[in-house]
Amino acid sequence: MPPPTFLTWFLRPARQVTTGILLLASSAIAELTEITDRGTASQTSEWNGGLFPASEAIDGDAATFSHTDANSSNNAWELELDAEYEIRSVELAMRIDCCVGRLTGTTLRWFDAAGDSVFEETVTDPGVGQTTTINLPPGTMAKSLRVGFENGATNPNANTS
Repeated sequence: MPPPTFLTWFLRPARQVTTGILLLASSAIAELTEITDRGTASQTSEWNGGLFPASEAIDGDAATFSHTDANSSNNAWELELDAEYEIRSVELAMRIDCCVGRLTGTTLRWFDAAGDSVFEETVTDPGVGQTTTINLPPGTMAKSLRVGFENGATNPNANTS
């Protein structure tokens, strides 16, 4: 049985079919460009001494994932991009082996280069091995992403497998 998890997801390349998070930004020629490799990942806590660090969510390997602890309030996974981009969509996907409900109640929030919140949406957990896509309004410029619990909340499904 896999260990209990809190927030687990992947950032994945655009053409990969396995689970993950995909960030799409508009490029200068109006095409969508995958930008997950243009940032540095962090998380607010580590599970089991850092066994699954935030960086594994953007390593391009669908077999790896990031993992925060199960008991801390306001747990979150974060991505700081190298520049501000027009963000078009975020695809969140759950692990394929466990952990239904782990994203329920989290907030996906984008911040601009000044640190101001420019987009937020409450996440609905897509289910084991499933994905959900969150589309942003055209023209949404952002530099950092936070997906996690807010206002002192903890994961009510932390011990669900």
